Amino acid sequence: MTTAEKYRQLEKSPSINIARYIFSCVKANSTNSTLGDEIIEIKTGKTPSKQNKKFYEDEYFDWFKPDEIGSEKYLFEAKDKLSKFAYENNQATVYEPDTILINAIGDVGRISILKVKASSNQQITGIRLNKKIDVDYAYFYLLANRHFFYVDLFQTTLPIVNQKKINSIPLVYPDVEEQRNIIDGLVEINKINSITNLKIIKNLN
Repeated sequence: MTTAEKYRQLEKSPSINIARYIFSCVKANSTNSTLGDEIIEIKTGKTPSKQNKKFYEDEYFDWFKPDEIGSEKYLFEAKDKLSKFAYENNQATVYEPDTILINAIGDVGRISILKVKASSNQQITGIRLNKKIDVDYAYFYLLANRHFFYVDLFQTTLPIVNQKKINSIPLVYPDVEEQRNIIDGLVEINKINSITNLKIIKNLN
């Protein structure tokens, strides 16, 4: 199964459908904003020249590609690496941990949370949000509302989401404590895999 197929299954899962309902319910009593208003850092990746072998001569720094974005919620290690030479010569876009990586070309809107300092190629954009937004809340919100990436999308041969578009995406959020309550509930709901697990819901507020 490809990452794109796996991600579409995730979008259709019961927990994400419940997440959509929750986000629609909290909208009336929450802050209505945009990603751009809450982003403290936005960067797009780079691909160092393949003609210079020194950029790839050792496996010093993780370098993510689109087929890894959305494969898992959290990303810890990339399949491909850049060299220390590339890192030290500013040939890599450096993302901090808890950056949300967004697939921005082709199958746009797939996301994962980066848990280590790393880089990516130019088909990926990373965003870091301010302390008002729990990164896991943003993950569930963007996963449940992937359609926002496709509103008035700039179309070429491949769909492209640029930084301006990412900044314009609507974001609704309650206070951080309530965000974490929502996250905890969705994590518990995601554990339901049979009718006998439905008792989990009874323990949720």
